[in-house]
Amino acid sequence: MTTDEAIQLLKEFNAWRCGADTPMLNPREITEAINTVTGELHLLEENKKLNARLDAGHEYLMTTNSLNLTIEDALEAFGFRRDDLK
Repeated sequence: MTTDEAIQLLKEFNAWRCGADTPMLNPREITEAINTVTGELHLLEENKKLNARLDAGHEYLMTTNSLNLTIEDALEAFGFRRDDLK
């Protein structure tokens, strides 16, 4: 199920739930739609976190003295811990 299909199905389900004169939807399809949309929301949140890390790292790299910059410092600026680099 695509995200657009899931959103449409959830809109129809919500209308039915609120009293619209439409037939009840298949519970399995509702579950699939919920899983699709929540999966997309999770990806959006992960992308926000990644973008924040990239922005912070970019800001750090633009304001630091590059002569003293190490690869480890740059990776830490992007949110990687030193322990992750071993």
